[in-house]
Amino acid sequence: LRDAEREVDEARGALKHAGEGPLQARLDEARNRLDAATERAERLERKAAAARLLFRTLEKHREAAQRMYGPLLAERMAELGRRVFGEDFAVELDAELAPKRRRLNGRWLEVEQLSIGAREQLAALHRAACAAAAARDGVPFFLDDALGWSDEQRIEGMARVLAGLAQEVQVVVLTCQPGRFAAAQPAEVVQIVAGRTEGAVDAGRGRQPELL
Repeated sequence: LRDAEREVDEARGALKHAGEGPLQARLDEARNRLDAATERAERLERKAAAARLLFRTLEKHREAAQRMYGPLLAERMAELGRRVFGEDFAVELDAELAPKRRRLNGRWLEVEQLSIGAREQLAALHRAACAAAAARDGVPFFLDDALGWSDEQRIEGMARVLAGLAQEVQVVVLTCQPGRFAAAQPAEVVQIVAGRTEGAVDAGRGRQPELL
């Protein structure tokens, strides 16, 4: 009986030792994984908090900029546009301060409902208004081969707008048909022929449109 009890004790000891070793190893591994996961979660929480703070800060300042500049930009666009479309012209900007609707002849239309020519005129007026708003910073205004879908009357009106804008900022119009902007006077015409330029451009003057 004593021999049998000794054998049972030895067997229990062997089983206990054999079981505790792998289980302890698995437990240690699980604890290490838990510590690593906890550290990763804490890093992600810190990054999320920083991103949330950045987003809310940018959102707050963007809303402030929209409140400050939105009405001014819309009014400046309307002021420039009335020289082309008449006194009834007005625009409404969206949250990104881009043109959303246009009023003409007492009727409001979404930008998507406008013709291609009307949309490109609106885009040019929008950029011109932005340049005028940043005039004190010396930001030039470039118009590259634009208004290809506009009729002659609208182009003539836009050319006069460019001539007026040139009193505030430097205006550079890139076109292969300078005659289309003949109403932008006075203007300095610089011809580019075979890689050469004929006529000098005074980039610092900014007092008359330059047609390239």
